[in-house]
Amino acid sequence: MGRKMILPLVAFLLATGDVSAEMYKYIDDQGAMHFVESLNDVPKKHRRKATAAGEGGSVSYTAPAPQDQAAKPKRKSSGDERTPFTGTVEIYMTSWCPACKSALAYVKKNGIAYSAYDIEKDEDANRRFAGYGGRGVPLIVVGNQTMRGFDSRTLERWLGR
Repeated sequence: MGRKMILPLVAFLLATGDVSAEMYKYIDDQGAMHFVESLNDVPKKHRRKATAAGEGGSVSYTAPAPQDQAAKPKRKSSGDERTPFTGTVEIYMTSWCPACKSALAYVKKNGIAYSAYDIEKDEDANRRFAGYGGRGVPLIVVGNQTMRGFDSRTLERWLGR
């Protein structure tokens, strides 16, 4: 029975490849900070100054300021107006967690302001994670709401988007 369990596990690990959440940051010529998952994604002229993001197991991103609201077309009211969340989403994660990597990719792709904390590398983050009743990762905090796991529809609803 042991062999039956080990072979699928080894096959899975080989198939999934590297799911490391290591990130790098660099500042471009216009002074904008960028986060990428590989040093190869940093333009060559900025590689010497690129650093591993988040000393102590954390990384943060602040979304650009919203565009002029007057330029945006008005949406009709559905009768269920929500106030958009304007704070920073907190993501408690580990470097080996595929769902954590998906959550990070989603917030980056959608320009959502976030702070990500690796609970295995950051003792303070681990304490906060435990304070939220954390038992698994990712644990995502949006204001006073806590999500265990990652669901983009729920995140968007909580953000009021």
